[in-house]
Amino acid sequence: MLVALYISSKTLTIKIDKEDPFTFIVLLTIIVIPIGYIYSNKIFKSYKPNSAIKDRLSTYQQGLITRLSFCNGPGLFSVVCLLISSNLYYVIFVVIASVVIIINYPTPEKIGEAVDLTPPEIELLAK
Repeated sequence: MLVALYISSKTLTIKIDKEDPFTFIVLLTIIVIPIGYIYSNKIFKSYKPNSAIKDRLSTYQQGLITRLSFCNGPGLFSVVCLLISSNLYYVIFVVIASVVIIINYPTPEKIGEAVDLTPPEIELLAK
């Protein structure tokens, strides 16, 4: 986003243009990010109950990649819209996507909660 702001040759403005086709597409960010969250939760719970920690961590990795891709897609598209239109309105959606990505940063506690790890297994991850 910073590079897009730096190389923008037009004057940057902030305007909400309902006629702009990008506005509608970028507003789908509000829908896409929760869909990714719901879908990734289904992936997190798809492990077999008695599976090894390695298998559960693999399941968590798949779910996290899915969740973050549902954030990266709209965020990257918003940067492209910013480049094309020089409208700072699209920065809002980049910030939303970035905040969601930061919030979902994996910690041992979050991993343990997502794939039902025991406290000793969580401690093993923290090392």
